[in-house]
Amino acid sequence: MVSKRKRGGPAGTEEKTLDVGTGVELPPTPDQPQSEANNEENKAGAVRSGQTLTNYEREREERLRLNRERMMKLNLPSLATKLTTSAQKSANPSKQQKGVTGRSRKTKEDNEPRITRRSLRVQGVLPDGSTANGIDSERRDGTVVLASGGIVRHGSDYTIDNSTKSSEARIGDLHIESVNCSAKTDEAFTDALGKVVASADTGPPAHGIDVKLRPLSLNLQEEDVAKAVKNGAGHMSWLPSTSKLVVATGDKDGHVGLWDVDFAKDAGQDQGSWDEGFDGVLLCKPHDQYVSGIRWTQQGTSGLFSCSYDGSLRLLDIQKRKFLEIHRSDVDSFSAFDINESKQCVYLGDNKGGFTMVDLRSGKKIGPKVDMHEKKVNSIDVEPLNETYVATTSSIGDEIVCIWDTRKISKAKPMLVLPHSRACHSAYFSPSGTGEVLTTCFDNHLRVWGDVSHGEASLSNQIYHNNNTGRWVLPFRATWSADGTMFLCGSMKRELEFFDARTGSLVASHSSEYMTAIPSRSSVHPLSPVVAAGTSSGRVHIFR
Repeated sequence: MVSKRKRGGPAGTEEKTLDVGTGVELPPTPDQPQSEANNEENKAGAVRSGQTLTNYEREREERLRLNRERMMKLNLPSLATKLTTSAQKSANPSKQQKGVTGRSRKTKEDNEPRITRRSLRVQGVLPDGSTANGIDSERRDGTVVLASGGIVRHGSDYTIDNSTKSSEARIGDLHIESVNCSAKTDEAFTDALGKVVASADTGPPAHGIDVKLRPLSLNLQEEDVAKAVKNGAGHMSWLPSTSKLVVATGDKDGHVGLWDVDFAKDAGQDQGSWDEGFDGVLLCKPHDQYVSGIRWTQQGTSGLFSCSYDGSLRLLDIQKRKFLEIHRSDVDSFSAFDINESKQCVYLGDNKGGFTMVDLRSGKKIGPKVDMHEKKVNSIDVEPLNETYVATTSSIGDEIVCIWDTRKISKAKPMLVLPHSRACHSAYFSPSGTGEVLTTCFDNHLRVWGDVSHGEASLSNQIYHNNNTGRWVLPFRATWSADGTMFLCGSMKRELEFFDARTGSLVASHSSEYMTAIPSRSSVHPLSPVVAAGTSSGRVHIFR
């Protein structure tokens, strides 16, 4: 029970509440604002005077004072304010994500039926005997290669593909039709890009261009981040032009994203030609599977070349508004490629270690296929100054990194083997034409090899670098700067690192609140001091 009594005093009477059972005074209730204010004022006065406080209360006040001083010295109040502001921004983003979104802008796709995934047992279907011999290998795009030669694709259902072309496969020349924009925007984007391509220099490529990359002055802004593709930025290539920044990106599902980086600054002149909300990213799907290589060329057959695990090599011809099918194989899954521009031929590597040369003008093979490696060819790179030499990498065997003389390639014997103890995902010649080779190996090292054109393997630099990206992050591939004086590589710390090619020392490492994933792939603009860094989420970040 509760009872109320009045206590007299010189200032009048004050009501207090007692518990009848214990006789203890209870704290004031909310309907006693005046008494509560008086109590706080009396307590503050007691603290100031140092009287009527017990030893415990005085010790407590002293500890509070010391803690406040320590927090002020550590600048904790301001840090707490910054964290609160950052959390509020994350919860309420001020800007919408630039680039590809989860929902397409095309209304026709909204009406497509959703297919639910059901097992063969639930469907009442007997198991397929083609899987009885077991699995040969698993590809990075999620498909499984069976020992019998078939391919199990992961989708709405498990289906067996015995190297036969389905009616839904993308075969032949394809019109440019994006998956995220209307036909009006597709046409406007193609027209704008065509003008840039037509005005670009179509002469032979110049090597050793003095494009000085200054890593310490590079910066990443929020507007320079966009989701260019849906599922992992596997390969990127810059349009070789200084009038417009356009980067092409290929992903694991066969998409090719074209991003006009400065679209927002240039699009104001003709607003009626674009979809509402379009921000410069046009997403197309010219391939059925993982895009294993992508490259812009200007000499001879110019345009954007791309190859894929689906066995196709395509050329994006802006003037014809088509993805032209240059070459297709019914049995090979192309895992890497590069182009010999002077001879107008392309070198294709496949998932079984094979190497094929194809004439770009006719689309036909030049000679028989050569077995270069025991397993998949991870990368192919042509020496830019002397296109006779080609560097290839693989994952298994004694000849993981090889230098080939294309004049003697039919013998399937490399001119030089660069010794590596574990798998390598890339070996790139210096763009300056010095004959140096940059390799990225799973033994956690980046290596720079001296001029290999003399047939000798001389190690110039060896840098420890954590290359164990795991299953869900694309393997690192270190790339050269345009002038060949430095190289760059992603980091497990979510940084983009720049190294001096001569000394091997770390020049700079860039991280940003706008780059929230590991930048496993990068591409340096050949004519401007600009770098693109891609992540496994499909986002591309522009440092400039």
